[in-house]
Amino acid sequence: RKILRPIRIGYADPPYLGMGERYSRVGTPEYHPDAMKWDAVEAHADLMAGLERDYPDGWAYSLSAASMRPLLAVAPPPTRVLSWVKPSALFKPGPWPVFAWEPVFVRCGPRAGAANHRRPKDFVIAATGHGHTEAFFGSKPPKFWRWLFDVFCLGEHPEDEFVDMFPGSGGGMRAWQEFNARPVTRGVAQDVLFGEA
Repeated sequence: RKILRPIRIGYADPPYLGMGERYSRVGTPEYHPDAMKWDAVEAHADLMAGLERDYPDGWAYSLSAASMRPLLAVAPPPTRVLSWVKPSALFKPGPWPVFAWEPVFVRCGPRAGAANHRRPKDFVIAATGHGHTEAFFGSKPPKFWRWLFDVFCLGEHPEDEFVDMFPGSGGGMRAWQEFNARPVTRGVAQDVLFGEA
């Protein structure tokens, strides 16, 4: 059996490609002054390249189904596409069929020395559950976070680290604290990239 070592995993959930205007609305909880820059594919390409460089143990990247084609083309190979299926997706005028899932790009592999019982699927079914993080647009539900931690076998070592680069509502950090039962080590990039809720 291989010796388990601590790992550091990065997660990015920037404003989705083409959604910059939604995050530019002054006075909303998710307002970000630089939101419009994320309407450029190059900004996402640069961020994924940074994740690849700074998180050799693994990283994850949330995006919309509508933006998967251009972003997968600039993702570092071999990037894997996982999916968050949303059974409670809102049915509103727009694409047909309705988008009821979101891709999650990941770079990971089996964790050496991790418990054998943690073998996650490449998808999670989790309702958006409005209210789990107040009214923050784009927040992820608790079940999403638990699945993401399992994808990387996070928490197997007491010194594992999860860095949420766009903390937004703070839901990811709260989920990590509850899951790991210890304070989260915060990266400097968090405040710079998206700020606190």
